[in-house]
Amino acid sequence: MPVELFKKEAPKVAETYFESLGALKEYSSILDTKTCELLLIAALVATRSLGIDNHIKGAKEKGISDSEIIAAIILTLPICGIGTVMHGLDIAKKVLDI
Repeated sequence: MPVELFKKEAPKVAETYFESLGALKEYSSILDTKTCELLLIAALVATRSLGIDNHIKGAKEKGISDSEIIAAIILTLPICGIGTVMHGLDIAKKVLDI
């Protein structure tokens, strides 16, 4: 897994990165959990980043509906284009089993 390689090869950098995520999570507490999860999914789709599937699973575990997740992905259309949206929807389809 890439994260394990990151931790092994650059432990100080990885430690600092994950500490910053903790601070970011604390800061984001001004937003409700649903909003944060949907924003993260949209950002991950928009940048075609790793972890889209994990955040979709996490969103489902937090009670976020399939329709809300799909909407977050589709709303990236004006910024990212149809190819990126279809990529995100393909991942969502597999994770959500729809």
